[in-house]
Amino acid sequence: SAADLARVHHVGERNVIKTELYKADHRLAMAIAPADRKIDPAALFAILRARDIAKVDAWEQERLFSGCDIGTAPPLGNLYGILVVADASFEQCGTVVFRLCSFSTSLSMDWRDYKHLVGPLVAEIVRPVEVFEHEPT
Repeated sequence: SAADLARVHHVGERNVIKTELYKADHRLAMAIAPADRKIDPAALFAILRARDIAKVDAWEQERLFSGCDIGTAPPLGNLYGILVVADASFEQCGTVVFRLCSFSTSLSMDWRDYKHLVGPLVAEIVRPVEVFEHEPT
């Protein structure tokens, strides 16, 4: 879990990167956010200026990241030709932590190094969990 990963690396869950894949107008986008937040698809939709956006299903993720355990795709979309959109809150993080294709392998690095390596589009793409918990279904 994100809590376990945070504990191992001695950071808060806000430093643990959660990765979600989306298809926006037939192109892939990787959204990354702190593990203790939820990605707001409406914010992502607006930032990507997409006409249509949908979360990528598990089968497609398994196909794209065939060497990875399901749910452990590294937030390195640039290596796969995928646009990475990172939540702006990481700018205040210092260290970020993420899984590397397995539940037993992870990496801790300075946010500035990650940003230099990946070159993500940085924008506000999360909302507090409470906002989602009180929305009508």
